[in-house]
This record gives sequence, structure tokens and C-alpha cells, in this order.
Amino acid sequence: MGDALSDFDLRRCAMKKVNIAVLVLAGLLLVPPGAMSQPSELPILTDFKFIPAKIRSGDTVQYEFTYANIPGGLSSAVRDVEMWVDWQRASDRPVFSSRFVPSPADLAQHAADTGTFQSRPLSWRPPERVPAGGVEVKYTLVIKLRDGKKIERHAILRAE
Repeated sequence: MGDALSDFDLRRCAMKKVNIAVLVLAGLLLVPPGAMSQPSELPILTDFKFIPAKIRSGDTVQYEFTYANIPGGLSSAVRDVEMWVDWQRASDRPVFSSRFVPSPADLAQHAADTGTFQSRPLSWRPPERVPAGGVEVKYTLVIKLRDGKKIERHAILRAE
């Protein structure tokens, strides 16, 4: 009779384990997918481009980019902005800082967590003579946020 009790106890314990497993599985299936994701998404910067994308010395140009998931927007979340220019050709100093960096006043107009930044119209002048046939000019935009994150994007401008 002692063996019969132990078999009964084993079956009852196994049933409890199955019931617990079913309850856990049901709970996982009932939780919405968004509830298990991270509380905040990573900041995003996309569509960095120049308008127009092909220019000559003295032309007016603007640049724009779309941003998302930046709490407080560009006005309060940005600690520093850099823009670098690379002439994409061999020379003594091919990479240098750009004067097209947005000012704090430009950024202050963008308090939404998601939006599109567009620069004011800018007069484009090459730092050196544009070679015959033109040159690809690569601009790198670096946005450093107050929380320590850094976002970097590139855009190409064709100079003729």
C-alpha cells in the first residue's frame, strides 16, 4: 500500500506542474507584445539630405533630417552638434568642420519628440576650387544628446 500512495503522490505532483506550466503559458499569451518591450526606444535620425543635391558655388542650399524618439525634441535633448565636410578626394586637408552647423536658436524651434529639421537657406561656397567634372562632398552630421547617446548620419552633395 505504501507503493500505491507514492504513485498517487507522484501523479498529483506531475499534474500540479502541468497546471502551473499551462497558467504561465496562458499569461504570456495574454500579455500584449508592447508591454514586454523596452520602456523607451532609441533615438533615430533619418533622411539627412541637401536640397538641391547638386550645386555650384554661390548657390543657395538647405539641409534637412527627420528625427524620432528624442524626448524633449532637439531643443532640450541636444548637447552638441557637429558637421564635418569630406571632399572625397586626396588633398592636404580633406576633412574639416562645416559652418552649416545649426545654432541653438535653430534647434529651439523643435521641441517635439519627433519631427523634421530644415536649415535656413545657406549660401554654399567651396573651401577650394572645384575640380573639372565636379566632386562628391560628403557631409557628416553628429548629434550628441544630453543623455550621452550620439547619432551620426551622412549626406552627399554634388559640387560642380
